[in-house]
Amino acid sequence: MAKDRPKKRDSMRPDDENHDSLVTYESREPSVTSTAIGDGTTRRVWPLLLLVVGGAFTALALWSWSSTVGAIGPAEYLERADAAMRRGDLHIMRNNLESFGGQWLHESDPQEQATYYRLSGDWVSMWQQVNGIDEQENHQRIVRNYEQAEALGGLIDDAALERWAMATIGAGTPMSTRGFLDRLRRFDPEQFPHAAQRVHRVHRAWIHAVLMNSGPLDIDVLKELTAFREAAGATGEDRRWAALRMAEHRLATGRV
Repeated sequence: MAKDRPKKRDSMRPDDENHDSLVTYESREPSVTSTAIGDGTTRRVWPLLLLVVGGAFTALALWSWSSTVGAIGPAEYLERADAAMRRGDLHIMRNNLESFGGQWLHESDPQEQATYYRLSGDWVSMWQQVNGIDEQENHQRIVRNYEQAEALGGLIDDAALERWAMATIGAGTPMSTRGFLDRLRRFDPEQFPHAAQRVHRVHRAWIHAVLMNSGPLDIDVLKELTAFREAAGATGEDRRWAALRMAEHRLATGRV
């Protein structure tokens, strides 16, 4: 790294040897000659002192400026995290979220906090999917992050709402998933063209979770399977899956 301070000169000026010392240490009483020399010294040193002091203040100002110019604010951390998520870079996304959480979480405004929690829920969900992990504790963490984001006034788009809905299933609370289906259906298909597909995926996962639940069911499973099978986005595989689940449910409940 380059030094800010100039290097000290080792060579003297050609006429330095012919000059007397600027300060006379031997004289106890100033003579006319020494006084004249002292006055001349003051006149010569004073501009130099001003230059040195001014340079010090300039260096300090430059250091202070450089330390703030390169600093990253809370909004930029969140923007970087969001951009990293969109390109699938979970490592960079996590780094920016951790930086925001460590430096700015308690000092930022509610909207920034909401964005942080929403992105944190996104990150955990995407990380599980990429790594093939399906842990109930992680799903619970996803749910808490989204709940906190919405409580702070954050907007939850259709992608995050699908992750939230899936997390309620993974967290072992499938009966709370139904409300997310209704919310996903309210998205404008022109503005959110993938919302219908998200409804379909959540609906299937929810029905499967309900069927796997050994407790009492408070829904009409056959009605839900029929609605899923007849949905506009249902594929041939979806319809076969629904038909098989219907047969299994009828056998299990004696409604053959």
